[in-house]
Amino acid sequence: MTLSRKAIFLLLVAVSTSSFLWPRGLATAFEDSDALLLYPGAKEVWRGRRAGTDQLTYHVKERLPASGVIDWISAKLWGKNWKPLPYDSLEPDNAAGASQMRGWHPFIDATGNTQYCVQQWIGDWKDGSGNIVRYVFHYKLPKGCAPDSDDLGVSAVYVSAPLVKQMREAFRRFKEEHKGQ
Repeated sequence: MTLSRKAIFLLLVAVSTSSFLWPRGLATAFEDSDALLLYPGAKEVWRGRRAGTDQLTYHVKERLPASGVIDWISAKLWGKNWKPLPYDSLEPDNAAGASQMRGWHPFIDATGNTQYCVQQWIGDWKDGSGNIVRYVFHYKLPKGCAPDSDDLGVSAVYVSAPLVKQMREAFRRFKEEHKGQ
């Protein structure tokens, strides 16, 4: 399964499971996890709760490979006892899915009227309770995959340990049902 199909599946699972995992009163509360880090100078900041997850998105002026931003976030997470995972949190047996192991990954986004090349880096971190925070760093490039942009998009999603367990199980079942496709 490609990374983009996996990301879409993750979102679908989160949305479909959120209605019974999160009572209505909790669905609007924002926990503001200490793992959702706002880089200095960030623009277009959005914080909220969707599908039972706490989320943060913003843009930063930073050129590929965004080492300054990624290193800053990684150091802050380490300081809060979050550990980087050398695998995809949905697929613990798949080390190839983790950007900490493979770095930046290009793919074509043709979901809208304009086709874009996206350069993407995904990293998952886990705390001592089994909660996961996923950071997605990306550049959306309209003219080929040459990294000529300094508009770094940052998205962070905090997922509680019980929801992580449910998502892994749903993803495992999805893979089994779609073997060979």
